[in-house]
Amino acid sequence: MGSLPSFAFLRRKDLLMLITIKGIYKILPEDLYMSLLNTWHIPQNPKWHPEGNTLKHIIITVKRACDTNNKNLIMAALFHDLGKYETFKINDKTGQPTAYGHERVSCFYVYKFRDFIKSFGADPTIVLWIVKNHMKIKYLYDMKKSKRDKLVNHLNFLDLIRFRYEVDGGGRYELLIR
Repeated sequence: MGSLPSFAFLRRKDLLMLITIKGIYKILPEDLYMSLLNTWHIPQNPKWHPEGNTLKHIIITVKRACDTNNKNLIMAALFHDLGKYETFKINDKTGQPTAYGHERVSCFYVYKFRDFIKSFGADPTIVLWIVKNHMKIKYLYDMKKSKRDKLVNHLNFLDLIRFRYEVDGGGRYELLIR
């Protein structure tokens, strides 16, 4: 009989987070799971994401989304930053990691795995809209009025607000501690 893996190296809150969301990760299609694992090697700007890499950030956002009991927010949390794997670069001017346009690539994953999203009980069109717009909400007051009005008047705008402030929260790790 093989030995069980040791989780002694994990802090208590990390272990609790792992237990809370492990059910979701068990049901992922294999290629989605592998895409998720690829984000482990993608660093993030510590100003916005002190947790370090993209996978840790996705895990934190999925955990927060699970607390909302909103399946669309849970799926949006899972997919919102997957595109960082393909768009990651180091900014020449700042020397910091960046992933401009990652939301467009993340939308591709939502489309590709729309059947999985449906099987989870979420609406792929809502998830897609949240993922597509999750970066725009940060610049809401800097937008032209016509673009801002289009975003604000969308049927799922409140889901986007909720995603931004309850789930993504800019990635700040301290929001995890309640």
